[in-house]
Amino acid sequence: LRSRIHFLGNVSQDQVPQLLANADLFVLPSFAEGVPVVLMEAMAARVPVIATRIAGIPELIEDNLTGLLVPPGRPDLLASAIERLLSAPAFAQRLAAAGQQIIEAEFLLSRTSAQLAAVFKNYLGARIALPTFNPRTRGVESPRSERSPSPTAMLTRAREATP
Repeated sequence: LRSRIHFLGNVSQDQVPQLLANADLFVLPSFAEGVPVVLMEAMAARVPVIATRIAGIPELIEDNLTGLLVPPGRPDLLASAIERLLSAPAFAQRLAAAGQQIIEAEFLLSRTSAQLAAVFKNYLGARIALPTFNPRTRGVESPRSERSPSPTAMLTRAREATP
């Protein structure tokens, strides 16, 4: 197995895209996770994923539709899931494509940033100008017409607006 499986340990964020591009599968067996970003990255890179059915992972992966889920502490079922995807590449690619679609539909930073901004605007009203997200620079641009308040000022206004 040593010639086919490599445990890399910690890698830099810059290495992740290339590693995912070269991966046949992404396997994340765990006993404690929330909704792991690395799992979202693998799905966004259209890599078939296998993970344990714990915490928030089933909110991200729908078993047999966007990836495979196995119970924690069951290496036998994990091995079966790995074998299943490696022996059925067309099925693995269908899962990978569906996983990528879910990430693009539900978890893109530009979309979730816009949704969060809409929540703040709705809650705070149109009294303040919120910054906008620029997907090209992956940064925030302040509105041109008026300077956005600091986060502290926004929280203060939100508290004052709460009945």
